[in-house]
Amino acid sequence: MKHTLLYIAMSIFLLAGCQQEDEPVVADCGYLSLSVQAEDVQVVMTRAEDDAPLIVELWKGETKQQELTSDDLQDKIVLEAGDDYKIVAYTASYNSYTDWTNADKGEAVYYKEETFGVKAGETTSVDVEVPMINYGVRLVLPEGFENSFPTYTFTITVGERTLNLRNGEAAYFPYSDSTAFSYVLEATNVDGEQHTDGGDSSEFEIASGTIYSVTYVIATQSFAIE
Repeated sequence: MKHTLLYIAMSIFLLAGCQQEDEPVVADCGYLSLSVQAEDVQVVMTRAEDDAPLIVELWKGETKQQELTSDDLQDKIVLEAGDDYKIVAYTASYNSYTDWTNADKGEAVYYKEETFGVKAGETTSVDVEVPMINYGVRLVLPEGFENSFPTYTFTITVGERTLNLRNGEAAYFPYSDSTAFSYVLEATNVDGEQHTDGGDSSEFEIASGTIYSVTYVIATQSFAIE
């Protein structure tokens, strides 16, 4: 199931020193038409997270020209011709997500750089699709589980991070080729009997841009990851 988490669409013409107010456009300037949106994210058996805004920056070479906001939406603004421009688009958590601790469940993180050039007298169209670069794990308990097991603790571990999740909650983790997670469910039923079960993601390859559901199946007393 595909679900678009974020969408930002802009039709922007950006000014970078080619024109002074009320002066004619000079010959070495062009125009930029920009569209920025998040890529579809694979969401498995769950709803998408609330939308989070993208930060969109314009760079020329190694210098950031400006951070684009709604105030930058203008009818017609021009850019100096050049082949060393780029758009950098990301969510604010990109700057901190590798430092999340056991106290942080995290969120979906998006990041993308897109390079482009501007030719004098021409309009350059740039479409930026920004991917989710981390992954999430969500606990999904069957209907009636908490009536049968009023006390439970679900623990998920990835590397040095260990977090507890309630039903419906998700935690997010940086992606790498060697990434994997393990989990344990400890539950006490209405008769006071304790049950412990768990597993890990070793049977499949983790992919970025994916939210995995870990579901406990009462009938078989086992987990399913999808």
